[in-house]
Amino acid sequence: KLQFLYLIAGACHGAARPACPPAGRRGAAPPVIVMTDDGRWWARRTVTVMQFNALCRIYEPGHIPCARWDARWPKIKQQITKYACDIISLQECNPVSEYRSWFGGKYDIYFASKSGHQGSSVRSNLTAADLLGHVNDTDDGAAVCLKKGCFDLRHAQVLDCMDPAGSLARQFALMLHVHHHRSGRPMLLVSMHMKANNYTTKDDPIRLVHLPQILDQINHYRYKVLASSGEWLPLLFTGDFNAAPKDPTMEYLLSGEVTCAPPRTGPDMLPLPPVTLKHQFQFRSAMRDGLSALPGAPEDAEMPFTILDSSYSGGQTAWWSTLDYILYEEPTAPVPPDCRHAARLHLTSAVTPLMVDKDELKDAVAVTGSDHVPIVAEFALL
Repeated sequence: KLQFLYLIAGACHGAARPACPPAGRRGAAPPVIVMTDDGRWWARRTVTVMQFNALCRIYEPGHIPCARWDARWPKIKQQITKYACDIISLQECNPVSEYRSWFGGKYDIYFASKSGHQGSSVRSNLTAADLLGHVNDTDDGAAVCLKKGCFDLRHAQVLDCMDPAGSLARQFALMLHVHHHRSGRPMLLVSMHMKANNYTTKDDPIRLVHLPQILDQINHYRYKVLASSGEWLPLLFTGDFNAAPKDPTMEYLLSGEVTCAPPRTGPDMLPLPPVTLKHQFQFRSAMRDGLSALPGAPEDAEMPFTILDSSYSGGQTAWWSTLDYILYEEPTAPVPPDCRHAARLHLTSAVTPLMVDKDELKDAVAVTGSDHVPIVAEFALL
């Protein structure tokens, strides 16, 4: 059972060239974009983004016993085709050879696997050409797919991070600096599949060891671009974060601050005193902002779920949570004083297919081909 829930955050396509909205507090309702020009002016500035964990073939049959690739693959392709987004952020896109064969003619697919490339586990050395040509069907991986003819690629990089014990983590982020043809604006795309330990307390927060390292590298690159060109890049941060909306991971990302106990390492595993982590990004959740714009919607509510799976209960009852996100920066956030050109991302709409009867359906795989459902957002680059 499906229904399509259209989550509108501001006007989508109408008549008005937007004026710059006033600044608001972090977490407040998104500023409404008012348009006064024709729709063609607006359409040239929009970009659509899909976030989708498509579930690795190599995880069969242990992850979802009833699911097989031959039955899932047509449904995965249907989800991607249905929306035909300009940008597709994929996690667990294994086997990547199938994705390249099927829609590599329409999208440039920048892919990295967790085990590295050509015998090297250090992914940060990969070039854009490496990412475009990399095929590893024996390990989990992630990709950012750009619709051909929509973007010029300026830079592509894998952002590595270290585990608490000092070893290279299997988790990484893909970062792409692109120039959008129709709007003439630059943007920075980051996609990450975070550690799946599902911590629900502030104890041993491995994701909060990885995230500051990733955000520092993003920030370093943005200031590098600023110094060389005077441009300040608007940021989209997508992925399967493996964190529910109230988890410390999302508290850190959306509020900019969290206090937590560091992960314990060493033979004694003694607890360490709490530390406070901060960052300067002013992230908003596209799905949360879209939902809050609906009449009668609860304040600061995320999607009811982005994963639906009954394998944990032996097929008896459904387990669901919200783990997937499309984050963007507050459109009115201040920019560095030496910035000469600052593009902005304004959310115009968000959409996701929702299974309205979770207990009857039990598994998203029956519809999407994965235990996750895709989420989609549209932004205007101004």
